[in-house]
Amino acid sequence: MKKYLTIALFIGILAPAQKVWTLQDCLDYAVENNITVKKTVLDKTTAQLNYQQQKNNKLPTIYGSSSLGLTNGSSIDPITSSFVNQNILSNSFGISGNMTIYQGNKLNLQIEQNKMILDQSSLYQKQAENNIVLNVLEAYLQSLYYYEGIEIAKYTANSSAQELKLTQTKYKNGAISKLELADVETQNAQNQYTVVSSQNLYNQQVLKLKQLLELDPSVDFEIKKKRRFPILTKPFLINSRSLLWQQKIFLILKFTMHRMKF
Repeated sequence: MKKYLTIALFIGILAPAQKVWTLQDCLDYAVENNITVKKTVLDKTTAQLNYQQQKNNKLPTIYGSSSLGLTNGSSIDPITSSFVNQNILSNSFGISGNMTIYQGNKLNLQIEQNKMILDQSSLYQKQAENNIVLNVLEAYLQSLYYYEGIEIAKYTANSSAQELKLTQTKYKNGAISKLELADVETQNAQNQYTVVSSQNLYNQQVLKLKQLLELDPSVDFEIKKKRRFPILTKPFLINSRSLLWQQKIFLILKFTMHRMKF
Protein backbone atom coordinates (compact mmCIF):
# COMPACT_ATOMS: atom_id res chain seq x y z
CA MET A 1 0.00 0.00 0.00
CA LYS A 2 2.87 2.35 0.90
CA LYS A 3 4.52 1.53 -2.44
CA TYR A 4 1.44 2.55 -4.45
CA LEU A 5 1.02 5.67 -2.35
CA THR A 6 4.64 6.68 -2.99
CA ILE A 7 4.23 6.14 -6.74
CA ALA A 8 1.02 8.19 -6.78
CA LEU A 9 2.68 11.05 -4.92
CA PHE A 10 5.69 10.91 -7.27
CA ILE A 11 3.47 11.05 -10.34
CA GLY A 12 1.51 13.92 -8.82
CA ILE A 13 4.70 15.89 -8.30
CA LEU A 14 5.89 15.31 -11.86
CA ALA A 15 2.51 16.10 -13.42
CA PRO A 16 2.43 19.61 -14.90
CA ALA A 17 0.23 22.13 -13.17
CA GLN A 18 -2.96 23.10 -14.95
CA LYS A 19 -2.66 26.37 -16.78
CA VAL A 20 -4.69 29.22 -15.38
CA TRP A 21 -5.80 31.57 -18.15
CA THR A 22 -5.56 35.29 -17.53
CA LEU A 23 -7.53 37.82 -19.51
CA GLN A 24 -4.49 38.67 -21.62
CA ASP A 25 -3.85 34.97 -22.32
CA CYS A 26 -7.40 34.58 -23.59
CA LEU A 27 -7.21 37.68 -25.80
CA ASP A 28 -3.85 36.72 -27.32
CA TYR A 29 -4.95 33.15 -27.98
CA ALA A 30 -8.24 34.23 -29.52
CA VAL A 31 -6.63 36.70 -31.92
CA GLU A 32 -3.98 34.20 -33.01
CA ASN A 33 -6.19 31.13 -33.38
CA ASN A 34 -9.69 32.32 -34.22
CA ILE A 35 -10.87 30.85 -37.54
CA THR A 36 -12.56 34.06 -38.69
CA VAL A 37 -9.41 36.08 -38.00
CA LYS A 38 -7.27 33.52 -39.83
CA LYS A 39 -9.57 33.71 -42.85
CA THR A 40 -9.27 37.50 -42.98
CA VAL A 41 -5.47 37.16 -42.77
CA LEU A 42 -5.50 34.79 -45.76
CA ASP A 43 -7.79 37.17 -47.67
CA LYS A 44 -5.40 40.03 -46.95
CA THR A 45 -2.43 37.95 -48.15
CA THR A 46 -4.28 37.11 -51.37
CA ALA A 47 -5.16 40.76 -51.91
CA GLN A 48 -1.52 41.71 -51.34
CA LEU A 49 -0.34 39.23 -53.98
CA ASN A 50 -2.97 40.38 -56.47
CA TYR A 51 -2.00 44.02 -55.90
CA GLN A 52 1.69 43.26 -56.44
CA GLN A 53 0.93 41.23 -59.57
CA GLN A 54 -1.17 44.06 -60.97
CA LYS A 55 1.72 46.49 -60.49
CA ASN A 56 4.07 44.04 -62.18
CA ASN A 57 1.80 44.00 -65.24
CA LYS A 58 3.11 47.47 -66.13
CA LEU A 59 6.64 46.10 -66.49
CA PRO A 60 7.90 44.95 -69.93
CA THR A 61 7.79 41.26 -70.74
CA ILE A 62 10.91 39.73 -72.29
CA TYR A 63 11.16 36.28 -73.82
CA GLY A 64 14.37 34.46 -74.77
CA SER A 65 14.94 31.25 -76.74
CA SER A 66 17.84 29.17 -78.00
CA SER A 67 18.28 25.92 -79.91
CA LEU A 68 21.16 23.59 -80.76
CA GLY A 69 21.16 20.95 -83.50
CA LEU A 70 23.55 18.22 -84.60
CA THR A 71 23.18 16.51 -87.99
CA ASN A 72 25.13 13.43 -89.10
CA GLY A 73 25.13 12.11 -92.67
CA SER A 74 27.08 11.22 -95.80
CA SER A 75 28.05 13.59 -98.58
CA ILE A 76 30.20 13.50 -101.77
CA ASP A 77 33.60 15.05 -101.53
CA PRO A 78 33.80 17.46 -104.50
CA ILE A 79 37.50 16.78 -104.91
CA THR A 80 37.72 13.00 -104.62
CA SER A 81 34.11 12.28 -105.56
CA SER A 82 33.93 9.76 -102.73
CA PHE A 83 31.35 9.46 -99.93
CA VAL A 84 32.44 10.86 -96.57
CA ASN A 85 30.66 11.07 -93.20
CA GLN A 86 30.00 14.59 -92.02
CA ASN A 87 28.67 16.12 -88.75
CA ILE A 88 26.88 19.47 -88.93
CA LEU A 89 26.40 21.53 -85.77
CA SER A 90 23.88 24.37 -85.83
CA ASN A 91 22.45 26.74 -83.24
CA SER A 92 20.16 29.70 -83.08
CA PHE A 93 19.23 32.37 -80.53
CA GLY A 94 16.24 34.64 -80.24
CA ILE A 95 14.91 37.34 -77.95
CA SER A 96 11.63 39.23 -77.96
CA GLY A 97 9.73 41.52 -75.69
CA ASN A 98 6.54 43.52 -75.34
CA MET A 99 5.27 46.32 -73.18
CA THR A 100 1.87 47.95 -72.86
CA ILE A 101 2.26 51.66 -73.56
CA TYR A 102 -1.35 52.71 -73.13
CA GLN A 103 -4.53 50.71 -72.76
CA GLY A 104 -7.10 53.33 -71.97
CA ASN A 105 -5.63 53.74 -68.45
CA LYS A 106 -6.84 50.23 -67.70
CA LEU A 107 -3.69 49.14 -65.87
CA ASN A 108 -3.70 52.14 -63.54
CA LEU A 109 -7.36 51.65 -62.74
CA GLN A 110 -6.79 47.97 -62.00
CA ILE A 111 -3.91 48.87 -59.69
CA GLU A 112 -6.10 51.34 -57.82
CA GLN A 113 -8.87 48.75 -57.60
CA ASN A 114 -6.55 46.12 -56.11
CA LYS A 115 -5.12 48.70 -53.71
CA MET A 116 -8.64 49.43 -52.45
CA ILE A 117 -9.31 45.70 -52.08
CA LEU A 118 -6.09 45.36 -50.07
CA ASP A 119 -7.07 48.25 -47.77
CA GLN A 120 -10.52 46.74 -47.39
CA SER A 121 -8.99 43.37 -46.44
CA SER A 122 -6.85 45.07 -43.79
CA LEU A 123 -9.96 46.70 -42.31
CA TYR A 124 -11.82 43.37 -42.33
CA GLN A 125 -8.91 41.77 -40.47
CA LYS A 126 -8.90 44.49 -37.81
CA GLN A 127 -12.67 44.27 -37.52
CA ALA A 128 -12.50 40.50 -36.98
CA GLU A 129 -9.79 40.95 -34.35
CA ASN A 130 -11.78 43.65 -32.57
CA ASN A 131 -14.94 41.52 -32.60
CA ILE A 132 -13.26 38.48 -31.07
CA VAL A 133 -11.48 40.68 -28.50
CA LEU A 134 -14.75 42.27 -27.40
CA ASN A 135 -16.55 38.92 -27.28
CA VAL A 136 -13.80 37.27 -25.23
CA LEU A 137 -13.51 40.31 -22.97
CA GLU A 138 -17.23 40.33 -22.28
CA ALA A 139 -17.33 36.57 -21.65
CA TYR A 140 -14.32 36.72 -19.33
CA LEU A 141 -15.67 39.61 -17.27
CA GLN A 142 -19.07 37.95 -17.12
CA SER A 143 -17.35 34.85 -15.73
CA LEU A 144 -15.71 36.98 -13.04
CA TYR A 145 -19.10 38.47 -12.23
CA TYR A 146 -20.63 35.02 -11.78
CA TYR A 147 -17.66 33.99 -9.66
CA GLU A 148 -18.30 36.97 -7.40
CA GLY A 149 -21.91 35.80 -7.25
CA ILE A 150 -20.73 32.41 -5.95
CA GLU A 151 -18.66 34.06 -3.22
CA ILE A 152 -21.55 36.27 -2.12
CA ALA A 153 -24.02 33.35 -2.27
CA LYS A 154 -21.72 31.20 -0.13
CA TYR A 155 -21.34 33.93 2.45
CA THR A 156 -25.08 34.50 2.56
CA ALA A 157 -25.68 30.74 2.86
CA ASN A 158 -23.20 30.48 5.75
CA SER A 159 -24.89 33.39 7.49
CA SER A 160 -28.33 31.84 7.06
CA ALA A 161 -27.02 28.48 8.32
CA GLN A 162 -25.77 30.14 11.50
CA GLU A 163 -29.05 31.99 11.81
CA LEU A 164 -30.89 28.67 11.42
CA LYS A 165 -28.91 27.12 14.28
CA LEU A 166 -29.69 30.10 16.48
CA THR A 167 -33.37 29.94 15.52
CA GLN A 168 -33.53 26.21 16.26
CA THR A 169 -32.09 26.89 19.69
CA LYS A 170 -34.69 29.58 20.31
CA TYR A 171 -37.45 27.19 19.17
CA LYS A 172 -36.27 24.48 21.53
CA ASN A 173 -36.35 27.00 24.36
CA GLY A 174 -39.86 28.05 23.34
CA ALA A 175 -38.84 31.60 22.44
CA ILE A 176 -40.32 31.48 18.92
CA SER A 177 -43.10 29.67 17.13
CA LYS A 178 -42.92 26.80 14.64
CA LEU A 179 -43.93 29.19 11.84
CA GLU A 180 -40.95 31.46 12.49
CA LEU A 181 -38.63 28.46 12.43
CA ALA A 182 -40.14 27.30 9.14
CA ASP A 183 -39.53 30.73 7.60
CA VAL A 184 -35.84 30.61 8.55
CA GLU A 185 -35.52 27.03 7.25
CA THR A 186 -37.10 28.07 3.96
CA GLN A 187 -34.76 31.02 3.62
CA ASN A 188 -31.75 28.83 4.39
CA ALA A 189 -32.80 26.28 1.75
CA GLN A 190 -33.26 29.08 -0.76
CA ASN A 191 -29.78 30.40 0.01
CA GLN A 192 -28.25 26.94 -0.42
CA TYR A 193 -30.01 26.63 -3.77
CA THR A 194 -28.64 30.04 -4.79
CA VAL A 195 -25.10 28.73 -4.23
CA VAL A 196 -25.68 25.79 -6.55
CA SER A 197 -27.40 28.00 -9.12
CA SER A 198 -24.52 30.51 -9.03
CA GLN A 199 -21.99 27.72 -9.57
CA ASN A 200 -23.97 26.45 -12.56
CA LEU A 201 -24.09 29.95 -14.07
CA TYR A 202 -20.34 30.30 -13.62
CA ASN A 203 -19.60 26.90 -15.20
CA GLN A 204 -21.84 27.69 -18.17
CA GLN A 205 -20.15 31.05 -18.70
CA VAL A 206 -16.66 29.52 -18.53
CA LEU A 207 -17.79 26.92 -21.08
CA LYS A 208 -19.00 29.74 -23.33
CA LEU A 209 -15.61 31.43 -23.02
CA LYS A 210 -13.90 28.15 -23.87
CA GLN A 211 -16.05 27.81 -26.99
CA LEU A 212 -15.14 31.35 -28.03
CA LEU A 213 -11.47 30.41 -27.79
CA GLU A 214 -12.25 27.31 -29.89
CA LEU A 215 -10.34 25.05 -27.52
CA ASP A 216 -10.51 21.29 -27.79
CA PRO A 217 -13.19 19.83 -25.47
CA SER A 218 -10.55 17.62 -23.81
CA VAL A 219 -8.46 20.65 -22.74
CA ASP A 220 -8.81 21.58 -19.07
CA PHE A 221 -9.72 25.24 -18.85
CA GLU A 222 -9.66 27.48 -15.81
CA ILE A 223 -9.57 31.27 -15.64
CA LYS A 224 -7.71 33.34 -13.11
CA LYS A 225 -10.08 34.37 -10.36
CA LYS A 226 -9.21 37.62 -8.68
CA ARG A 227 -11.35 39.13 -5.99
CA ARG A 228 -12.52 42.51 -7.19
CA PHE A 229 -14.56 43.55 -4.16
CA PRO A 230 -14.15 42.89 -0.41
CA ILE A 231 -16.69 40.65 1.29
CA LEU A 232 -18.30 42.84 3.93
CA THR A 233 -20.04 41.71 7.09
CA LYS A 234 -23.42 42.50 5.54
CA PRO A 235 -23.76 40.90 2.08
CA PHE A 236 -26.92 42.81 1.26
CA LEU A 237 -24.90 46.06 1.31
CA ILE A 238 -22.62 44.88 -1.49
CA ASN A 239 -23.53 46.33 -4.85
CA SER A 240 -21.02 44.25 -6.80
CA ARG A 241 -23.20 44.06 -9.90
CA SER A 242 -23.12 47.78 -10.62
CA LEU A 243 -19.42 48.07 -9.74
CA LEU A 244 -18.43 45.16 -11.97
CA TRP A 245 -20.51 46.37 -14.88
CA GLN A 246 -18.90 49.81 -14.60
CA GLN A 247 -15.48 48.20 -14.71
CA LYS A 248 -16.60 45.97 -17.58
CA ILE A 249 -17.71 48.95 -19.67
CA PHE A 250 -14.45 50.76 -18.90
CA LEU A 251 -12.32 47.80 -20.00
CA ILE A 252 -14.35 47.28 -23.17
CA LEU A 253 -13.87 50.92 -24.14
CA LYS A 254 -10.18 50.72 -23.28
CA PHE A 255 -9.56 47.63 -25.40
CA THR A 256 -11.69 48.99 -28.22
CA MET A 257 -9.65 52.18 -28.40
CA HIS A 258 -6.44 50.15 -28.29
CA ARG A 259 -7.44 47.70 -31.03
CA MET A 260 -9.13 50.22 -33.33
CA LYS A 261 -5.87 51.91 -34.30
CA PHE A 262 -5.76 51.34 -38.05
